[in-house]
Amino acid sequence: MTISGAVVLGVLLIVLYRVVSTPRNADGWVGDDRFVASSYGLPPRAQLDSRRAGPPPPAHRADERQAVAEAAWEGDWKSAERYVSAAGEDWDERWARLELLQHVAGEDDAWLEAWRAAEPGNCDAATLHASIMVHRAWEIRGSGYAHEVMSSDMDRFRAMLPAAIQEAERAALLDPANPGPWVVMITAARGAQYRRARFKPLWEGSPARPTTTRGTGRPSSTGAPSGSAATVA
Repeated sequence: MTISGAVVLGVLLIVLYRVVSTPRNADGWVGDDRFVASSYGLPPRAQLDSRRAGPPPPAHRADERQAVAEAAWEGDWKSAERYVSAAGEDWDERWARLELLQHVAGEDDAWLEAWRAAEPGNCDAATLHASIMVHRAWEIRGSGYAHEVMSSDMDRFRAMLPAAIQEAERAALLDPANPGPWVVMITAARGAQYRRARFKPLWEGSPARPTTTRGTGRPSSTGAPSGSAATVA
């Protein structure tokens, strides 16, 4: 999802929240047959796929992503490295590719460990490792409200985030122009409930701040492969 796509999605979520939280308005708006989404530049509901955060990639991109995933599962980390590097300084695209690799590593991260061992100075590999640390922390915490989470799980969650931030800080030193590590730091800082005084330096210190806005929410699925037999389309 691009920055503009994230902005549009955010606006839609705000509108939907207001509709759901205000039944009177919902009855008079959404339930009104005169409301046609396509009249406002939105796709018809029948065309939406709730399983995806955005439109599916073109067929050639889907094939490319699947090939990278399968190569990684077979232990070929160099394909993953080339896949990320090919994005160049298109930071949105570079982060999207790291998100894909994050899900690939969720099934088997032996290839990532081999990549980090072979190229300890690679910012992308270090960023990916730090991002996975954040996601694993969220897996322990779960998606419930704070009062619904077991205290032991919450303690583990909060203990894991500082380590992820430290790992991301080290990654940032490897390539100061790359905003990827800052995305991880900001995401982890939000989970750790940093107060403004601690959070502000992270936000202001991030290069290409507009890019970081697309990945600084709570980790979520991007539709990447979920297993060795999965497809990436």
